[in-house]
Amino acid sequence: MANKSGRTNFDNVLIMVKDHPESVFEKHARMLSDLTAERAARLRTVLSELAAERRAAFYRGMHESGMNYYEYDFTPIAKIGIEDPDGAIRAASIHVLGFEDSREIGSLILQKALEDPDERTQIAAIEILGQYMYESAIENRIPVNKGKLHEALEKLIEDKNKAIRRAAVVSYAISEKERVKEIISGYLAGTDREELIAGLAAVRHALGEDWDESVLELMRHEDEDVSIEAIRAAGALQMKEALPALYEILSRFDRISPDLLIAAAEAVAEIGDEGSLDVLETLGEAVVDMDSEITDAIDDCIDTLNVSIHMGLYDEDAERNHKPKHVQAALENAIEAAREQCLTILEEKIPHDLEDDEPIDLDEDEDECDCGEHHHHHHHDHDHHHHHDNPLEGMDLSRFRILDDLEAYEAAAGRDADEDELWAEFEDMAEEDLDAESLQDFINKLEKRKKKS
Repeated sequence: MANKSGRTNFDNVLIMVKDHPESVFEKHARMLSDLTAERAARLRTVLSELAAERRAAFYRGMHESGMNYYEYDFTPIAKIGIEDPDGAIRAASIHVLGFEDSREIGSLILQKALEDPDERTQIAAIEILGQYMYESAIENRIPVNKGKLHEALEKLIEDKNKAIRRAAVVSYAISEKERVKEIISGYLAGTDREELIAGLAAVRHALGEDWDESVLELMRHEDEDVSIEAIRAAGALQMKEALPALYEILSRFDRISPDLLIAAAEAVAEIGDEGSLDVLETLGEAVVDMDSEITDAIDDCIDTLNVSIHMGLYDEDAERNHKPKHVQAALENAIEAAREQCLTILEEKIPHDLEDDEPIDLDEDEDECDCGEHHHHHHHDHDHHHHHDNPLEGMDLSRFRILDDLEAYEAAAGRDADEDELWAEFEDMAEEDLDAESLQDFINKLEKRKKKS
């Protein structure tokens, strides 16, 4: 909403908070960021007049914007929400306050984790305590006293509320305390669904080797949520032993849920190497007609693995598990066999419209020769017999196979020394922008050069 000068002002934003609290952050997140004390007080008054559900809609928008726009500071609004009588609103506010690292906020979150009467609010605060645990391990700087933090989590892992206990175990897992390890092992050995999920989430934080066998077994659990959490744990632990099972899951991409598919692809991206990149790229072709959420996620996985490979993060001499050579060899053979089987299945599922079974169109003109077939001519006076021998005829020009086709063309065309400069120019471009159109342009240049010679 705008005033006569065309500029949005805070009075109009407050009107929108009152009339459309569920969408105000979509339009005016910037103006709700970093509020002055005066503006925060005015907002508090407007919010106090809204029904609980409408306030909740406003704070859901705040939480989502806080997650998406790190440059915006919604702390003044979250401080209002932390006092709200609705537990869901307090929980959303705590998650936003988790971005603030002042001692005041740290003390408030610690107190809410221990004392808030609402389970949702307590769990939200405990999750932030887990964030503090992680930050203390890598930065040694957190907004609460370390002793008080450990003391609070020690108390919470023994809480009488099961949900509170589970949340505390996940947040405390990185501490590697023996008591926490015992609880995680107990969770993973049991049958309670929520405890299995909590135990696997804790394993991702603990990053130890104590639970590898349990993780592998639970990847095949009948409950999909448990299986997905185990897959995420395998990815976080970079368990090469999990790759065969992950490849098998990816080969069933058209028969499983998007959540399971994406979790498996992300785990492969965390664990894999160049061979895994082949699988993900082929999967990217196979899912091209699926929902954009899936295709975008697979593209992200490919990018992640590409970056890791190019940065040299996968050093074969510094593996997490130091296995005897014969065990390592057996594992690599199993991974290779699973990868090849997965690739075979995926390639069969690639949509036909990604495959170009027609000869390369060297010109828009098309004639029919005596043999009854149509041939594409790049010059009207060109000898059509050349096209019978066109080395590109029948080639698959889908985006992941163009480089292979280029090599085949190069061999069949009989590359001349005089063409080295042209090939070098094209190969530089091909590393990033190679597609069927650019390949066509290059072929046309070669054909013109050959005709002139």
